[in-house]
Amino acid sequence: MATGLTEREREIREERASVREGQLPIVEKLNRGEKLTVEEREDYLARDERLNELQKDLDVVLGEQARAAADRDLDTRGARGDGAEDPAMDAFRRWAIGGDVALTAEDRGRLVRHANGVPLNEQRTGPAGDTAPLQTSPGSQGGFLVPPGFWHNLQIAMKAYGGAYPYMRQVDTDSGQSMVWPTTDPTSIVAQLLTENSQVVPQDVTFGQGTLNAYTYVAGPFLASIQIVNDSAFSVDGFLRDRIAEANGRAQAAVTWGGTGSSQPLGLTAALTAKGAASVGTGGVYQVPAARKVYDLANQGTSSTELVEGRPSFQSVLDLITMVDPAYRTPGSDARWYMNDLDLQHLRSVTDTFGHPLWQPSVTVGGNEPGDRIYNYPVTIDNNAPSFSTVASTQGGPVFGSLSHAMVARNVRQVGVMRLNERYADFLAVAWLGFYRFDIRSNDMRAIATFKTNAT
Repeated sequence: MATGLTEREREIREERASVREGQLPIVEKLNRGEKLTVEEREDYLARDERLNELQKDLDVVLGEQARAAADRDLDTRGARGDGAEDPAMDAFRRWAIGGDVALTAEDRGRLVRHANGVPLNEQRTGPAGDTAPLQTSPGSQGGFLVPPGFWHNLQIAMKAYGGAYPYMRQVDTDSGQSMVWPTTDPTSIVAQLLTENSQVVPQDVTFGQGTLNAYTYVAGPFLASIQIVNDSAFSVDGFLRDRIAEANGRAQAAVTWGGTGSSQPLGLTAALTAKGAASVGTGGVYQVPAARKVYDLANQGTSSTELVEGRPSFQSVLDLITMVDPAYRTPGSDARWYMNDLDLQHLRSVTDTFGHPLWQPSVTVGGNEPGDRIYNYPVTIDNNAPSFSTVASTQGGPVFGSLSHAMVARNVRQVGVMRLNERYADFLAVAWLGFYRFDIRSNDMRAIATFKTNAT
């Protein structure tokens, strides 16, 4: 399937392929055991620096494409599958611009029904049973739970900020009450060899229980002048979508790593710490052996330790892969690397003692390209991820494994939006607040592992 490359993306990928192609003869010469000239080393380093620049340019282009895709989806945010307009989305759009007074009784009824019958303000019923105007307290702070179309497009927009979050197992719910799910570890259960006339020994399956909450994150208030709103100089619902997505998306991406799990979502760092020390196949935190050497592609024949370099060695990276249970890293699995740009930059030139690099860049311009890889596993960049440390016995650096098995993300579908009519009246402005509820919990931590620097 074609990737639909833009012209700029194609130019970047073609230049990357060309720059990388120029490095290959130098790498091959090293692999043959031949010494490099000063000019060859300088050429390699210059090309490596250019590859870093191109990677950053590509990240920007791809990020903008993700936002543009969300905008294109937003263009159809009021459309149903049959091509007709969605009345609930139209009603929400009118409310966002004009407030409660802009809605008809029919509009209010639609929005209330699409909010599962639970508006943020009081709902009253008229004599004929129709939904009457939503009553607000003095201060006129009208609010609604947004229609499904807005939620769908908000999710798409938030992916641009999500980093590692979208790779977790996603559980979407209509409401936010505490939700439990059963857990079990069946790895100790093995079939028995049964001899003739022997009795089968019962085997117990032990279950645990996890709880997903719904923590509230608030975006806003976002102000707009009465003049802009009344003149319809911009798409109000699009503006709300982008602001809520940006604020909540960045908060979500940060807590994906830094959440403590106490009165807030559980982040990857805390979940791995709780899992504890890793051994082969268990997942967790792998403490690398003392004084392990790091070899660099541009400086063959010289080396220094991981603590000095602030990056894992070739052998430590291979070791970390084995810390993850094989069931979660076999071909066809969703195992991948999660790291920040600094760690990726550091790993790109790490080699084994024979000069073979860890990093495998994608040089394909079109088609189904696998993307850049570290030892044949794809890489996801999330700059909220902690870096590999230069401090002894410190957890951090790339995380490897299957997040869809290790972590569960719970999203409450209905996003709340409130329109503040009077708070900023002396500025001749209105404002909107948007809130979103989600949670993150650990599930099967055998599926992921990360580093801890050695003790000396």
